[in-house]
Amino acid sequence: MKIAIVSTTRYPTEKAYGVTIQHTAAALRNLGHASRIYGPGTDCIDNSGNQVVGIMSQKTSRIFIKSLLKGKKFLFAIRSIILGVRFKNLSKSENFELIWLRDPYFAATLRCLKVKVPILIEIHHIPEGGSLRILRWLSKKNTGIATLTPTHLDRLTELNLQGPMCISPMGVPSDFFIDPKLKKEVSPSSFGYVGKAISSGSDNRLDVLVDEFRIAQSEDSKLRLTLIGLEKNAIESLMKLQGVVRHNSLDVNLIGNVPHSEVINHLKNFHCGILPYMDSQYNSMRFPIKVLEYAASGTHIIASDIPAHRALLSDSLATFYKPDLRGSLADAISYVRHNEEEVSQKIQNAYEWAGGFTYENRVRQALNCISDLEMG
Repeated sequence: MKIAIVSTTRYPTEKAYGVTIQHTAAALRNLGHASRIYGPGTDCIDNSGNQVVGIMSQKTSRIFIKSLLKGKKFLFAIRSIILGVRFKNLSKSENFELIWLRDPYFAATLRCLKVKVPILIEIHHIPEGGSLRILRWLSKKNTGIATLTPTHLDRLTELNLQGPMCISPMGVPSDFFIDPKLKKEVSPSSFGYVGKAISSGSDNRLDVLVDEFRIAQSEDSKLRLTLIGLEKNAIESLMKLQGVVRHNSLDVNLIGNVPHSEVINHLKNFHCGILPYMDSQYNSMRFPIKVLEYAASGTHIIASDIPAHRALLSDSLATFYKPDLRGSLADAISYVRHNEEEVSQKIQNAYEWAGGFTYENRVRQALNCISDLEMG
């Protein structure tokens, strides 16, 4: 099958959506499909060997991004429409059998221009207003809808969308799998977090995480915390927290952005990985990639006890804490330190669970979703 994967935002990128696009395209090729990635930017080959085709110059794209950052969100829709118009001619000459994307405005543009190729659109939020009306219209136009979690699928089903819908969950690259038996030498005092301080405008409250960890450190001075992938201003803010710097050494090791391919080199040294997210509408729809990366790398998961995490994880896979209760995370850390056998079993369970979330499985589920659409 000849498949176009379309990104209407910058690509390549180390952001989660970029990592997902990269490995999804590679998985399609591994399964024998011909896939290319299209979007704003220049032609290139990404880190997984995927061919990337630019359909808008970086200079033009940046003009729209600057306007978007100034609050002119309608320009994002206009940019998607322009990209759709430019892509239309490509779709006619390339004879795609499927167009896989995440932008309703781009998809609607193709349909208005009489592009009849089946479309699979990923929806990672609850559409409202104009977006919902567009999605309802698209669902009648040879379009399949994929989402990440059963909870999100239930919410979308309630919106009376007519096209085929499915779950196409996040995946984890094969090189992130580390048999827990190979991490026996990792210090049980080593804890970490991989991610940003701010996710799509939502504060991940890493200041609370650091404060909680210091409570745990007051009881066990051997504990060490590493935060990886932080923005520069987040590192500066955390450095200013009273007590973070002691005798010219850090209680908390703060590391800026690292290429996604290098994240596994840090996870090799983590005994536990923390998911500190608060309950919010944004987080309720998320399937964080790091859930799978922690599990696959034999890293024990300590997760905030919010509905989104409960929908993905059970007590047999992770240790939970109350994110709004001071001392709860410190108690969870203490539990991990004093229940080695139970935690080891959770690590093994999570490792086996992650094995079902390869990118090849993600692709198979998505393609099954559109199997009844009109091809050609």
